[in-house]
Amino acid sequence: MRLRPAILIITTICGVLSAQFVCANDREQPQQQVSVGEWFSFAPKGAPFSVTLPAMPIEKGKALESRMKVRTYALKALLSEYVVVWGTGLPVESSAHGSLDSLFPVAFNEMLDLASANGGRFEEEYEKELNLDGNCGREAKMRTLPPTGNEVWARGYIAGSDFVALIVLYPREDEASGEAKRFFDSLTLPRTGKEGSAVDDSERGSDPGTERAGKVDSDPVPLSLPKPNYTESAHTHRVQGPVRLRVLVDRNGEVREIRVVSHLPDGLDQEAIKSVRALKFMPAMADGQSVPGWMSMVVNFRWAR
Repeated sequence: MRLRPAILIITTICGVLSAQFVCANDREQPQQQVSVGEWFSFAPKGAPFSVTLPAMPIEKGKALESRMKVRTYALKALLSEYVVVWGTGLPVESSAHGSLDSLFPVAFNEMLDLASANGGRFEEEYEKELNLDGNCGREAKMRTLPPTGNEVWARGYIAGSDFVALIVLYPREDEASGEAKRFFDSLTLPRTGKEGSAVDDSERGSDPGTERAGKVDSDPVPLSLPKPNYTESAHTHRVQGPVRLRVLVDRNGEVREIRVVSHLPDGLDQEAIKSVRALKFMPAMADGQSVPGWMSMVVNFRWAR
């Protein structure tokens, strides 16, 4: 028997949060109406963004992060979970890339919380730079290991003095993947007039199998060695070994995209990415000109007593 679309009632409970966030209150959260077909536009009062969701999310926490006021909104709809992070009060003089380096970990911690609560073990797939209407952004994706088989996807942007991040956990199936993409594609931000600064597809390496952004005479070369931090969890579990990365360096010697080829648990993938992103490179060369290029890097972790 074919069922007609209906309105479902789902209650979201304030769950496990990263250290940066606290539950807004201890009382029972109001119920949320989840639409099977129609999606709803969500734009907090005074926010520079809007996004559409299967239902209106509930504010689950407020905190201060890097002198910014950060709000998080959450929604659980069927088998998917959506999180919106909005930070206000970013100093105007701050660089967009520098602000992303300090604030994107907020979104990454939300990813870790969702992945940990829905499978425990997970691995990161990639992290890369984005641009939306001239607003500098970053994207990361990870997957939980069997038996759960979920994807966790995050995008974060600097929009003037605000930080906006979208995070979603969803089952690895076509319908849920399409809804996750619909969530991200619905985000609107103010146009900055800097759309030309966006990294084009050839520099971003949109094809995961691309070995380099174009034919080059010499690959990028790091000007120093990465200096990763060793997490307490990795030390407790005596984790050691290499994290292998594919790194896309633009013509200015800046890291544009990082893909994790081999993984280590307990946050070491992210520490490897952070250490490589902090490096400066001599860019790839082609016909005497600097060009975007891919290179392989290995970041080693050694356990010490």
